[in-house]
Amino acid sequence: MSVAVSHSQTHNPYAASTVSSRPFNTHGPSAYNPNPLQSTNIDPLLPPDNSPSATPAANSAPFYHPASSLANPTSSSSSVAGPVNLTPTATAFLGNVTSVTSNIVRDLGWRGQLGDTSLYSYGDSLWCSDSDEITCNIFASNTVAMGTSDPCQVKDFATSGTLLLTHPSDHYPPFQSSLLLCPKNRMGLDLCEEADDFSVGVNNLPPQFCPFEASYGETPVADWGMGISNIISVSDTESVCLFWLNHRPVIPGVPAGSEAQNHYVGGGIAKIDTPDNPTCHRQQAQYWNATNGEPLWGDHGFFDGQDGYLYALGGASGSETNVYLARVPKASATDATTFQYWHGNSESFTAERLTSPTLADAMLTDTNAGSLFYWTQKKQWISLSRSATDLKGLTVRSAPAVTGPWSDETKIYDGGEGAFIYGPVFHPEFQDPAKGGTDWFISFTGLPNIQQMIRLDFA
Repeated sequence: MSVAVSHSQTHNPYAASTVSSRPFNTHGPSAYNPNPLQSTNIDPLLPPDNSPSATPAANSAPFYHPASSLANPTSSSSSVAGPVNLTPTATAFLGNVTSVTSNIVRDLGWRGQLGDTSLYSYGDSLWCSDSDEITCNIFASNTVAMGTSDPCQVKDFATSGTLLLTHPSDHYPPFQSSLLLCPKNRMGLDLCEEADDFSVGVNNLPPQFCPFEASYGETPVADWGMGISNIISVSDTESVCLFWLNHRPVIPGVPAGSEAQNHYVGGGIAKIDTPDNPTCHRQQAQYWNATNGEPLWGDHGFFDGQDGYLYALGGASGSETNVYLARVPKASATDATTFQYWHGNSESFTAERLTSPTLADAMLTDTNAGSLFYWTQKKQWISLSRSATDLKGLTVRSAPAVTGPWSDETKIYDGGEGAFIYGPVFHPEFQDPAKGGTDWFISFTGLPNIQQMIRLDFA
């Protein structure tokens, strides 16, 4: 499958999920990323100055933080004179982000919150066997974990019992179960006959966060994938996220996760409640229709502009490196009919939905899924993504308003020879207030579904 596309469900990061060591269960520099760009004044083997320790803490507490204060994203008054220097002065690789409660790996990890609790939203989530020859098996297409005070650790909302991974079953399609039994065929080119008799018990796997619904025709669930955006608080007890559906039935002779298997259907809105045990309630089967060209809203980010609106970024089928923009009043965030869409030709938000959007409608071009955030100290919006031309590089762009104009990209990190990284996420919850916003904590996904964390320092 192509690695140039930006959607979580379109990548096949689990296609090479048999590894000979446990890079996803270590801290410090790993075999996956041997050559990060580093400066001599930050030792990558040690936690950065004034930051939480990168040493695992068995009882890491949930991490609470105030909501970020963002400027009006459409205000031209936020601009500053002259170019913004986006080249870091120092880089530190902090290690792999792991769960203290589950032996799993997964991709993405969009940052959000419910009340004052940090929540991270993930895509395809895999359970990995505890052996010298590590093999991994998908058990959910989206999960959510709670942040801790350690940038390299999260806590899962684990199930109370044992999950049985069986084949065949409604929950685990053949190519997924065959990851454990037939690592040589892990791309699904051939399925293993012996997989029919396979069953194994696994404890403490987190449940799929936003579920499939039989009443919506999403059966068997083995044929479906569902991505979710980051979670945004709209009140003290309620948050929202966006979701998008991928119909991906197993097709004999077609590699799992390939473009020939993926069929994006569309997306919608989900309501999240109960801070102690977050629960996802989809508001509809789907509202936006990807088959007529509408973007998959949220798959490139979802954020609170602190101006009364929530903003959604999305890519459209056939134009995955173009990013489109929509917004919704925060007060009506669960009502999809109140969304407004950015039309580049008229440079305005209107209620007219973007079907088969053009290049002129794009907010950003030649980019991939990542983070968008406001750098208060520089009064600039920052777009953080993987390079459109370098699969191992992270880049940034800046703009005085979320609608642009955007600068050219600047490379800020190199994953090293042979690396493939995507989905960078900015983490303001770990910044040291004394540093004035110049210390950036960024997580990203590397193969095979390994979450990793870096810190960059800026002048």
